[in-house]
Amino acid sequence: MNILQTYYDDCIHEHGLDVSGRYLNSVTNWLSIAYSCLTLKKNNQKSPLFFYGDSDIVHILRDLFKLPYDEYKIFDRHILEGNKYYCLPKIITYSLQNAPFIHIDTDIFVSKPFPQYWDRSDLIAQHQEHDSTFYKLVYDYLKESKVKLLYIQKVCVEETYINSYNLGIIGGRDINFFKEYIQCIKKFMTINHKNMYSAEQKCLFNVVFEQWMFYALAKKRNEPVSTFYHEVVKDFVMPNGFVPERIVNQYPIDFIHIMEHKKHVRCNSYVARNMLLEFPDTYERILKECYKKGIDVPQLSVPKKVIQNQLKQQIFLNQINQDPSFLLNLKLQLSPYIQFLELSNKQKEVLKKKNADGSKIGQYLNIKAFDAYMGIYHNYLYSKNLSSILWNFKSPRNIDDILRSIPENSKKAFIFFIKQAIFDNILICI
Repeated sequence: MNILQTYYDDCIHEHGLDVSGRYLNSVTNWLSIAYSCLTLKKNNQKSPLFFYGDSDIVHILRDLFKLPYDEYKIFDRHILEGNKYYCLPKIITYSLQNAPFIHIDTDIFVSKPFPQYWDRSDLIAQHQEHDSTFYKLVYDYLKESKVKLLYIQKVCVEETYINSYNLGIIGGRDINFFKEYIQCIKKFMTINHKNMYSAEQKCLFNVVFEQWMFYALAKKRNEPVSTFYHEVVKDFVMPNGFVPERIVNQYPIDFIHIMEHKKHVRCNSYVARNMLLEFPDTYERILKECYKKGIDVPQLSVPKKVIQNQLKQQIFLNQINQDPSFLLNLKLQLSPYIQFLELSNKQKEVLKKKNADGSKIGQYLNIKAFDAYMGIYHNYLYSKNLSSILWNFKSPRNIDDILRSIPENSKKAFIFFIKQAIFDNILICI
């Protein structure tokens, strides 16, 4: 089955490589696309891998970064001029298919082959969703904006829940389904064009005409959908955990979709460090091409010794996640590249907005830790109680010694905290 990816950002025409794609910086955006491509290629070698985009993005990925797609397909960017909907480029890609396919978003990283039964599946999606939070807000905004669902989409709406499919992964053998699916999307956009155009929060419509429509049409045609996650995801609580926690607490990670976490420091670091660990030549090529185009690439100013030391810490963390007993034999100490600071006024305001008790805001400490993969210091908020644990590691300490003094019901949380501090480059293994 063909594997497809799509990327389009009209900012590329004006800003070239300086496009962040909602990550913390442009370099991480390009590393993410590369890591997604390379992991797919590595783990699905019998399936051809195709990329769809306009001529500008194809030039970047093929000619500058040399990503190993089997074929690059160029579509006319003029059909996307003035486009306000991030999923429309993907929908164009679906519309061009005449053979079975699996489409994968470029912020998805897959470290194992896709299941063989997908070759026999008429429809494929990442997972089914049953949501009473965000999708309900979207539904309310539809009514406010006078944007109408198609009749077949009524099946998505229950009294307190909205039914949908997450389409980070989408595909299957039933090409006729996708022909009808595209027609339904066109119909939705045609009858709602005026009200969608005048609405302020246009981005909210993406899930309606892409994901809800897929659910509705599958129900109308009574077609089963094979999903990567077999469980129905309720209220966006993923079955294997919150993404920024998984990247600290699991190894290997067979599948991860960054989704709305692109601004999270750990997710950015995860992308960069894994590219450096697994695909160092492409990592270096992307950094150098960005630098040549005048983009700030702070990683290039980091001494290689510092980078290698932090790579060593990531390898230790991977070993801990594979075998928890490995941690007991390690000695840890505070990294020389950290600073303990009081909270800034801005950080206090952020905590207030999160409804933190005003009297408890002072119980947080700001820790600045150097991340060689990003080439900059990052801020992390730790409670002062947790920060006091860190002071135990001013000189090298064996974890096993400390665990003996910790109540049994607190050990799991303590170990996660230690792994988090290793990931954040606050503690180092020696």
